[in-house]
Amino acid sequence: MQGNDVYVAGYEWNGSKFIAKLWKNGVAQNLTDGTHFAYPKSVFVQGNDVYVVGYESNGSKDIAKLWKNGFTQNLSDCTKDAYSRSVFVQGSDIYVAGYEGDGSRYVAKLWKNGIAQNLTDGTHNAYAFSTYVLENDVYVVGYEDNGSKYVAKLWKNGVPQNQTDGTNFAYAKSVFVHKH
Repeated sequence: MQGNDVYVAGYEWNGSKFIAKLWKNGVAQNLTDGTHFAYPKSVFVQGNDVYVVGYESNGSKDIAKLWKNGFTQNLSDCTKDAYSRSVFVQGSDIYVAGYEGDGSRYVAKLWKNGIAQNLTDGTHNAYAFSTYVLENDVYVVGYEDNGSKYVAKLWKNGVPQNQTDGTNFAYAKSVFVHKH
């Protein structure tokens, strides 16, 4: 792998808990101390900065997290369970897709520079799993319950677009935008 650095986000069992990890070229760095369960879900590198998102339990709630160069930032306020699933960085802006809820109802969310934006109103369960930014457009994908099935969704700049008609269960998990 000469000339390339490979970053892998994940977690490893320490005998009692999962520890959040970042591997760079196979060398591990702990992102958490093993006090609570932690689950990184996505990694992004820009210049010398390494961004990892995921979530960590505090013993009673799951907290959406951003680790930048190993330093932790809570994205959620610990009043509800929250999960960050994807990170994308453009310039100095950090975009994180995820969701937050009380165990019975979840709202799809986008955090920009740590500030949360609801993508859904909480009427139905909704989840955001991936984000991509191209120029001034922010794309997020996930899915939302229509009352009987999950509908694959794309939110472009916060505006929802159904990808499926709701006849069958459908889940959008990743987005990439190709400019041509």
